Amino acid sequence: MSDHPKISIISTVYNTGAYLRPAVESILAQTFTDFELLLVDDGSPDDTGTLCDTLAAEDSRVRALHRPNGGAGAARNTGLDAARGDWVLFLDADDVLLPGLWAALAALSTEADMILFGLTRESGTTVTPADFLAEGAYPDLQALGGALAPLLFDTGLLAAPYPKLFRRSAVGALRFSPQLKINEDVLFNIQFLQNTPAIYCLHGVYYKQYDTQAGSLSRRLRGDLLEAERITRPALAELLHADKAAIARRTKNLEAKGYLVRKASPNDRRSQLLYPAKKAESLKSSKAEIEAEFYEYLTSALPADEAAAFAATLHKLYTASKIESRAGFPHFKQATEGEAEHAE
Repeated sequence: MSDHPKISIISTVYNTGAYLRPAVESILAQTFTDFELLLVDDGSPDDTGTLCDTLAAEDSRVRALHRPNGGAGAARNTGLDAARGDWVLFLDADDVLLPGLWAALAALSTEADMILFGLTRESGTTVTPADFLAEGAYPDLQALGGALAPLLFDTGLLAAPYPKLFRRSAVGALRFSPQLKINEDVLFNIQFLQNTPAIYCLHGVYYKQYDTQAGSLSRRLRGDLLEAERITRPALAELLHADKAAIARRTKNLEAKGYLVRKASPNDRRSQLLYPAKKAESLKSSKAEIEAEFYEYLTSALPADEAAAFAATLHKLYTASKIESRAGFPHFKQATEGEAEHAE
């Protein structure tokens, strides 16, 4: 294997031994050979880590990395730290690459730092950039026009870490946020595009997502998703002119079903906040599809002519997050330390 391969494929694995070998074989079967495959075992308690070592012993292009359990974002960061390729591609351990990707890349010459292509899902849907854009290069997010919102929210093509390639030099020191347990991939992609917004859109479908499998790192619907809804809904509801009465009805319905519980606010015992209940932990479904439905619900009240304004506001939110991250999260640390002192 070359010390400087063209592409680094990062596959984060956790208790996915049953699906790992087919995913690896889908990569090794490609006609392109100038790549490295990094299998990052995120502290799997089963024999997944041993299988990673076995696969690495069978092919010199495969490397097995082991780390304590920390979640998908932390595992991808371990892969990024070890990557040596010009490009980075993320692959879930229970997904596969479809034939034709390497041939399409070999015929491509682009200055863009992100290459976006299509995916098909086991559940029956297929989405590609071709649904919204002509194939070719787009110098910035503004050039995407009205396609930005569906690519980001409706399809998840821009939100997920796949199906795309990132130029590793453009990634630089950017990493997935360790503070976030969900949507860390959305934040990573937005921050990447803020630094280097040029995208090349391929029309081919080269990624298959097995979104019906339980237990995947990126498919588990946890209480975190409800927590994210609790945190983001007030600001987004105002932004999107959402019907507050409808929001109240939905919240009451979630409480009645046992998915949300009210607890005293840690900062003001006179008020109450909503938190995910244990029942929410038992839900299993496709994270990507649920997030798409969630954002679709949030944006349902947004007229088409306000899409640009929404995108601009989203840009401001992530710019503020980026500034805080680069500064070392001083305000976030101050706030959490204050809460800890109050709890003591």
